Amino acid sequence: MPGLSFVCDFNENLKQEEARVLQSLRSLVHSELYGYDVLYHDKSYFLGITRYNEYPFTVLQSDKYSIYIEGRIYNKNYSLLNRELQELADNIFRERSTSRKVLSEWLLRTDGDFVIIVLEKNSKEIIIFNDALGRLPLYYCEIPRGLCVSREIRFIANLFNDNRFDRMAIAHACYLVTH
Repeated sequence: MPGLSFVCDFNENLKQEEARVLQSLRSLVHSELYGYDVLYHDKSYFLGITRYNEYPFTVLQSDKYSIYIEGRIYNKNYSLLNRELQELADNIFRERSTSRKVLSEWLLRTDGDFVIIVLEKNSKEIIIFNDALGRLPLYYCEIPRGLCVSREIRFIANLFNDNRFDRMAIAHACYLVTH
């Protein structure tokens, strides 16, 4: 499946883990039509994407922000989207008391299937959000020293070499299906 994959390491050891993270990203390239790109990488963050050429993906850059948009937003042209996302990022990073309300209102006015990651360049803070209906699957895993978020659950499983099944979760799912 195409999509964004993000790893955060609060201990700032990601440069040492680069080979393992890249191997996990490369494992998602399952066809010659697919490729991968490293979008951002430093000691705390890794952001990559796997996709085919026509897959909808946009990067918006400004002095303050790098904004990565996977998917499509239908009711806004490029310049309107750019302006709105810059203003939204300003609000989220600067006006914490109103940011949740402003983001919710923007999401309710915005039609599309998307995941957006915004990097504030000076502070290196990141926000991640998806469309109001969550139409693109997005998986996350909290780890003792950080967080991993990906559109492909296999990225997370491969990164942490954890392909075990949770027997209790399977039992609950089977119970719900049969009752």
